Amino acid sequence: MYANQPTVKVDTYWNFLKDLSGVEKLQLIARLSSSLLDNTPIQQKAASDFYGVWKDDDFYEDADSMIDHIKSSRHFKDTIEAF
Repeated sequence: MYANQPTVKVDTYWNFLKDLSGVEKLQLIARLSSSLLDNTPIQQKAASDFYGVWKDDDFYEDADSMIDHIKSSRHFKDTIEAF
């Protein structure tokens, strides 16, 4: 997994971090080390978790009338003239 990672990311991070002081670099090393030791699983959300967030009853218009309403409410301050 790690062998396939491009070194471009590491080089980009290094360009940001190389000018830090020695103390700041040591603090960063400590934080990175502790993050490696932290084994708490990352909670991932599935798309099904968002099911039912919006209900059809929340909208009083159908899609076509919503589109017409959005288009009619657009106002442009400049008019474009043809050449």
